Amino acid sequence: MEEISDMSDFPIEPELHVRAGRGLTLRTIDEATEFARKIAADRNNREWDGVLYRLEAVRTREDAREAADALRALLEAEDLLVLQTDQPR
Repeated sequence: MEEISDMSDFPIEPELHVRAGRGLTLRTIDEATEFARKIAADRNNREWDGVLYRLEAVRTREDAREAADALRALLEAEDLLVLQTDQPR
């Protein structure tokens, strides 16, 4: 397994478009961790704490993929994920 010492080196693919403020795009694990840390502090619930823990624990590309998938699922469940269905392919 490949390790990268800096979490920000792990891209989120596809990037996550979040309903927050004027809109937010999360492109890296580092950005996602910062966002989840703020939400977890505001909401104080186990789901966000769990996703934050996974994001903070990322050490490999596989960890990054799994943490991003967990974040994507939680964002979708809370209707915070902007689906990109109207973009041309």
